[in-house]
Amino acid sequence: MPERETAACFTGHRMIPVRDIPSIRRRIVSAVQQAYENGYRVFFCGGARGFDTIAAQEIIKFRGSHPDVRLVIAVPCAAQAELWPEKDRETYHSILKNSDETIVLSESYYNGCMQYRNRYMVNHSSLCLCYMTRFEGGTWNTVRYALHEGITLKNLAMRDT
Repeated sequence: MPERETAACFTGHRMIPVRDIPSIRRRIVSAVQQAYENGYRVFFCGGARGFDTIAAQEIIKFRGSHPDVRLVIAVPCAAQAELWPEKDRETYHSILKNSDETIVLSESYYNGCMQYRNRYMVNHSSLCLCYMTRFEGGTWNTVRYALHEGITLKNLAMRDT
Protein backbone atom coordinates (compact mmCIF):
# COMPACT_ATOMS: atom_id res chain seq x y z
CA MET A 1 0.00 0.00 0.00
CA PRO A 2 1.41 3.41 -0.92
CA GLU A 3 2.23 6.03 1.68
CA ARG A 4 -0.76 8.30 2.19
CA GLU A 5 1.47 11.41 1.95
CA THR A 6 2.38 10.61 -1.66
CA ALA A 7 -1.08 9.50 -2.81
CA ALA A 8 -3.94 11.50 -4.31
CA CYS A 9 -7.45 10.49 -5.29
CA PHE A 10 -9.91 11.68 -7.89
CA THR A 11 -13.66 12.14 -7.49
CA GLY A 12 -16.12 13.83 -9.79
CA HIS A 13 -19.42 13.76 -11.58
CA ARG A 14 -20.33 11.06 -14.05
CA MET A 15 -22.23 13.37 -16.36
CA ILE A 16 -19.96 16.02 -17.87
CA PRO A 17 -20.94 18.26 -20.78
CA VAL A 18 -18.90 17.28 -23.84
CA ARG A 19 -17.94 20.92 -24.41
CA ASP A 20 -16.21 20.98 -20.98
CA ILE A 21 -14.05 17.89 -21.48
CA PRO A 22 -11.03 19.59 -23.16
CA SER A 23 -10.86 22.16 -20.34
CA ILE A 24 -11.20 19.45 -17.70
CA ARG A 25 -8.40 17.46 -19.31
CA ARG A 26 -6.11 20.52 -19.20
CA ARG A 27 -6.98 21.15 -15.55
CA ILE A 28 -6.28 17.53 -14.64
CA VAL A 29 -2.89 17.66 -16.36
CA SER A 30 -2.02 20.89 -14.57
CA ALA A 31 -3.17 19.59 -11.17
CA VAL A 32 -1.32 16.29 -11.62
CA GLN A 33 1.86 18.11 -12.65
CA GLN A 34 1.61 20.30 -9.56
CA ALA A 35 0.93 17.27 -7.36
CA TYR A 36 3.89 15.47 -8.91
CA GLU A 37 6.14 18.46 -8.18
CA ASN A 38 4.92 18.23 -4.56
CA GLY A 39 5.91 14.57 -4.28
CA TYR A 40 2.73 12.74 -5.23
CA ARG A 41 3.36 9.52 -7.12
CA VAL A 42 0.21 7.40 -6.64
CA PHE A 43 -3.18 8.39 -8.02
CA PHE A 44 -6.35 6.55 -7.01
CA CYS A 45 -9.27 6.57 -9.37
CA GLY A 46 -12.67 4.92 -8.96
CA GLY A 47 -13.05 3.75 -12.54
CA ALA A 48 -16.54 5.22 -13.00
CA ARG A 49 -17.69 6.93 -16.18
CA GLY A 50 -17.28 10.66 -16.58
CA PHE A 51 -14.61 12.41 -14.53
CA ASP A 52 -13.01 9.18 -13.28
CA THR A 53 -12.50 7.97 -16.84
CA ILE A 54 -11.01 11.28 -17.97
CA ALA A 55 -8.69 11.41 -14.95
CA ALA A 56 -7.48 7.84 -15.43
CA GLN A 57 -6.79 8.47 -19.12
CA GLU A 58 -4.74 11.56 -18.26
CA ILE A 59 -2.72 9.69 -15.63
CA ILE A 60 -1.96 6.96 -18.17
CA LYS A 61 -0.66 9.63 -20.58
CA PHE A 62 1.28 11.39 -17.79
CA ARG A 63 3.09 8.16 -16.92
CA GLY A 64 4.60 8.20 -20.42
CA SER A 65 6.99 10.92 -19.29
CA HIS A 66 6.85 10.15 -15.55
CA PRO A 67 7.37 6.37 -15.17
CA ASP A 68 7.50 6.60 -11.37
CA VAL A 69 3.78 7.50 -11.27
CA ARG A 70 1.30 4.75 -10.42
CA LEU A 71 -2.39 4.55 -11.30
CA VAL A 72 -4.50 2.52 -8.88
CA ILE A 73 -8.11 1.81 -9.83
CA ALA A 74 -10.35 1.16 -6.83
CA VAL A 75 -13.34 -0.76 -8.13
CA PRO A 76 -16.41 -0.78 -5.86
CA CYS A 77 -17.64 -4.14 -7.16
CA ALA A 78 -16.48 -6.64 -9.75
CA ALA A 79 -19.54 -6.00 -11.95
CA GLN A 80 -19.18 -2.21 -11.97
CA ALA A 81 -19.26 -1.88 -15.78
CA GLU A 82 -21.48 -4.87 -16.54
CA LEU A 83 -24.52 -2.81 -17.61
CA TRP A 84 -22.65 0.05 -19.30
CA PRO A 85 -22.83 0.65 -23.05
CA GLU A 86 -20.25 -1.40 -24.96
CA LYS A 87 -18.04 1.59 -25.84
CA ASP A 88 -17.85 2.62 -22.17
CA ARG A 89 -17.04 -0.96 -21.15
CA GLU A 90 -14.21 -1.07 -23.71
CA THR A 91 -12.78 2.19 -22.35
CA TYR A 92 -13.11 0.88 -18.78
CA HIS A 93 -11.30 -2.38 -19.57
CA SER A 94 -8.55 -0.46 -21.38
CA ILE A 95 -8.06 1.69 -18.27
CA LEU A 96 -7.91 -1.39 -16.04
CA LYS A 97 -5.41 -3.01 -18.40
CA ASN A 98 -3.22 0.10 -18.36
CA SER A 99 -3.41 0.71 -14.60
CA ASP A 100 -0.64 -0.36 -12.28
CA GLU A 101 -3.04 -1.97 -9.83
CA THR A 102 -6.73 -2.72 -9.61
CA ILE A 103 -8.30 -3.16 -6.19
CA VAL A 104 -11.74 -4.81 -6.25
CA LEU A 105 -13.45 -3.93 -2.98
CA SER A 106 -16.43 -6.29 -3.32
CA GLU A 107 -17.21 -9.23 -5.55
CA SER A 108 -20.85 -8.18 -5.85
CA TYR A 109 -22.81 -4.94 -5.86
CA TYR A 110 -24.48 -3.83 -2.63
CA ASN A 111 -26.18 -0.62 -1.58
CA GLY A 112 -23.35 1.62 -0.40
CA CYS A 113 -20.46 -0.01 -2.27
CA MET A 114 -19.75 3.20 -4.24
CA GLN A 115 -19.52 5.20 -1.00
CA TYR A 116 -17.24 2.56 0.48
CA ARG A 117 -14.97 2.83 -2.58
CA ASN A 118 -14.88 6.63 -2.27
CA ARG A 119 -14.00 6.49 1.42
CA TYR A 120 -11.34 3.88 0.71
CA MET A 121 -9.64 6.23 -1.75
CA VAL A 122 -9.85 9.19 0.63
CA ASN A 123 -8.50 7.08 3.51
CA HIS A 124 -5.42 6.21 1.44
CA SER A 125 -4.73 9.75 0.14
CA SER A 126 -3.64 13.14 1.41
CA LEU A 127 -4.89 15.06 -1.64
CA CYS A 128 -8.29 14.92 -3.33
CA LEU A 129 -8.57 16.27 -6.87
CA CYS A 130 -12.25 16.69 -7.58
CA TYR A 131 -14.59 17.99 -10.24
CA MET A 132 -17.62 19.22 -8.31
CA THR A 133 -20.19 21.64 -9.71
CA ARG A 134 -23.07 20.95 -7.32
CA PHE A 135 -23.52 20.19 -3.65
CA GLU A 136 -25.33 16.86 -3.94
CA GLY A 137 -24.67 13.26 -4.84
CA GLY A 138 -21.67 10.99 -4.51
CA THR A 139 -19.04 13.57 -5.39
CA TRP A 140 -20.34 15.99 -2.75
CA ASN A 141 -20.45 13.18 -0.17
CA THR A 142 -16.85 12.25 -0.99
CA VAL A 143 -15.70 15.89 -0.80
CA ARG A 144 -17.40 16.34 2.58
CA TYR A 145 -15.73 13.18 3.85
CA ALA A 146 -12.33 14.35 2.54
CA LEU A 147 -12.76 17.70 4.27
CA HIS A 148 -13.82 15.93 7.48
CA GLU A 149 -10.70 13.78 7.29
CA GLY A 150 -8.54 16.89 6.82
CA ILE A 151 -7.05 16.06 3.45
CA THR A 152 -6.17 18.78 0.96
CA LEU A 153 -8.86 19.41 -1.63
CA LYS A 154 -8.58 20.97 -5.07
CA ASN A 155 -11.77 21.48 -7.07
CA LEU A 156 -10.94 21.42 -10.77
CA ALA A 157 -14.38 22.82 -11.61
CA MET A 158 -13.30 26.18 -10.21
CA ARG A 159 -12.16 28.57 -12.95
CA ASP A 160 -8.89 29.52 -11.22
CA THR A 161 -7.53 25.95 -11.09
